[in-house]
Amino acid sequence: MPTQSDRFLGVRAVHLVIAGIVAGGAANLAMDSADDGIRVAGAVTSLALTAGLLGAIAARRRLFKPRRSRTASEA
Repeated sequence: MPTQSDRFLGVRAVHLVIAGIVAGGAANLAMDSADDGIRVAGAVTSLALTAGLLGAIAARRRLFKPRRSRTASEA
């Protein structure tokens, strides 16, 4: 069962991706040259997607850790 911190990690990963896309778009608009803006936007978006992917992988590993079986004395 996912805990609150696990859900937070998943939401955080999504927020990082969205923030990267928004920042990339803002960088694109702020640049004088379209070529430079596209390069900066692509780099920022790529970094955000990578961070989001790593966050999602970390959250998934925490969510789906194999549980150790309990013995009769622990139950």
